[in-house]
Amino acid sequence: MLNNTNNGSIDNITKIASEIAQGTKRTYIHEMDYTHIDPKFVGKIVFHHPSQLELMQIGIRRSALLGGIVPMDVTTDNLVLMLSTFEQVIDYKPDWFDFNNPELDYEILVDAFKAYDKWYRSFRKPSESGEAKGDSQNS
Repeated sequence: MLNNTNNGSIDNITKIASEIAQGTKRTYIHEMDYTHIDPKFVGKIVFHHPSQLELMQIGIRRSALLGGIVPMDVTTDNLVLMLSTFEQVIDYKPDWFDFNNPELDYEILVDAFKAYDKWYRSFRKPSESGEAKGDSQNS
């Protein structure tokens, strides 16, 4: 039972409930505003930290999309990496953020992937002395 006399504010209760519902799942919310390209290109993407199984699925999907060949250009390789990764790690996205949307610019995909990748890489392995170096927290 929550003690209303100690940090029982609505904001604090909402935060605690959110953390309980989330469990140990690490998530990141990336806010987007590309209204200079299209007025409807605004919203957020919710990413989660992939499990080992999801990392494997990313690799399998990437290999399948490439058909076992080495891509001839960087753009193709990047699109395959982004699609295979986004299929596994996005929990929520706006309807317009879709690889089948012909109006969705490559630069928007790259920006979203860079934001995800920066967050993902912030979970660093412990140093040799055993102290954690990462600066990310469960959100």
